[in-house]
Amino acid sequence: MDKKQLRKHMIHERENLTDEEVKEKSNRIFNNLCTFEEFKKAEIVLCYASYKNEVDTYCIMQYAWEHNIKLALPKVEGRDMKFYPVKSMKDLTKGYMSILEPYETDEITAEEVSKAVMIMPGTSFDKKLNRSGYGGGYYDRYLEKNRPACVIGVAYEFQILESIPAEEHDKKADYIVSEVKIYGK
Repeated sequence: MDKKQLRKHMIHERENLTDEEVKEKSNRIFNNLCTFEEFKKAEIVLCYASYKNEVDTYCIMQYAWEHNIKLALPKVEGRDMKFYPVKSMKDLTKGYMSILEPYETDEITAEEVSKAVMIMPGTSFDKKLNRSGYGGGYYDRYLEKNRPACVIGVAYEFQILESIPAEEHDKKADYIVSEVKIYGK
């Protein structure tokens, strides 16, 4: 299966999850994430607002706010993506593809990014930590220019395959957290 077919298949599989399955699996992913040392010691978290049955990130966002962890979410600007601080749900508005994005304020600095833990979505991952997104290349371009201290992909276990098609420009995760386990180097 090529990248495009795999992406379409995985999105279809994810869309077939019930609301209850998304909630239950996302809670287990969050619980696994909370046992992970890299995440527990994070002072800055770059996250995303979940969309259409993606791993629900609202509990991650709430955790950051409750623990005084600086939280930033991406905003699509042309072919690029930038991260902006978010202090509450009031700081978000519908943006690219109707995904919640932060209002444009002061962009997270390169120094802050270098200390941050990034929580990254994907349509599929593999056990070698390769990632396939939606095909826009936003995370690949962002990670080409910015390097967080740790990049954690979050995914349902069925999204993690033995191997997926990957190209040289595709950026890997450092770890992948599913509802079953944590995959890593």
